[in-house]
Amino acid sequence: MTKMLMLVYNDLNRDARVQRSYKSLCEKYDITVVSVGNQETELYSKNNIVIMNAGKTSISNYLSYVKAVIRISKSEQFDLVYGHDFYSALPMFMMKLKRKTFKLIYDAHELYFPNSQEFFSMRDYFFYFFEKKIIKKSDLVICAQEKRSEIMKKHYELKEYPLVVENISILSDRESDKTRQILSDNKYFFSTEATCIVYAGVVTKSRRIDKLIDAVNELGESYKLLIVGEGDYYGALLEKIEKLNNKNIIAVGSMAYNELGALLKKGDVGYLYYPNEGLNNKYCAPNKIYEYVSVGLPIICNENITLKNIVEDKQIGVSSDDIKKAIKLVVQNHEIFKKNTIEFNNSIVKSSDEKNVISYINEVLTR
Repeated sequence: MTKMLMLVYNDLNRDARVQRSYKSLCEKYDITVVSVGNQETELYSKNNIVIMNAGKTSISNYLSYVKAVIRISKSEQFDLVYGHDFYSALPMFMMKLKRKTFKLIYDAHELYFPNSQEFFSMRDYFFYFFEKKIIKKSDLVICAQEKRSEIMKKHYELKEYPLVVENISILSDRESDKTRQILSDNKYFFSTEATCIVYAGVVTKSRRIDKLIDAVNELGESYKLLIVGEGDYYGALLEKIEKLNNKNIIAVGSMAYNELGALLKKGDVGYLYYPNEGLNNKYCAPNKIYEYVSVGLPIICNENITLKNIVEDKQIGVSSDDIKKAIKLVVQNHEIFKKNTIEFNNSIVKSSDEKNVISYINEVLTR
């Protein structure tokens, strides 16, 4: 008899490791997916149930998501529920109160408890309360980084270390209509012969993108900057770019995950910044490193302990709090870093944890 799994997400597009293993999971299990975020329907086979509450995660959206998870759990006898991120903790906790027979895997995307971040709000305490409850009830806890595993074991007083499954993210280089439109709308930028620095990700003040803009602007016409993404600091960045009136610096807004690779391949170097404040930042699990590497981009990053260790160990770029210095060093040694980047990416592809995700599920189901 085929085993039935429920996958509970905030937004499947943001979870690279299960995206990669999704087709294999579909072949082996009957799967129901419930998500509160936007999703690409092509990820799913027609035989699976998909519930989408598209749009931003408002309170009403979240409550609809919780109700959907509970409603489906009443109609189907799942053998295992695999929850991702703290958004899934509340509905899974309520499911577990109603029925204790199913197995439970909890995948912690963040290091999320008081003192793990600089500021912990009432909202944070709400989700932390249920995440702590569900972690205690889980048959397997997964996290994305070795140091996080050590910290979580101690904080939650777990018998075993959480299993480490890295946030490896491999971008497709398929060109979409949106990619072609961006290239068409910015012909001058993409035709200009200059070293192209790329930032792709959330646009917040903490990522120091404003400092990156200043550095590229000061380096002159031999450099250009492409910013992909949006966030609460996006408007301020647009104003800054407009005031500089530098045609070698552009921001193109956000793009879907499956459209990102073809645009990033137009770059030469990827930029990454995580603050050193708070455990969640210090011991980050940066899928963005793997995304840059997957399209052949050497990396510049700040001296965050985790980023620095990866970039310097694999020799795929430069870690420095001096952005201009980092850019110059990467450009001077670009050929070497590019070669190391390609080799690192090949090793990632060969050691993909797609099969491992399924083996973890099998192991939990047979306990």
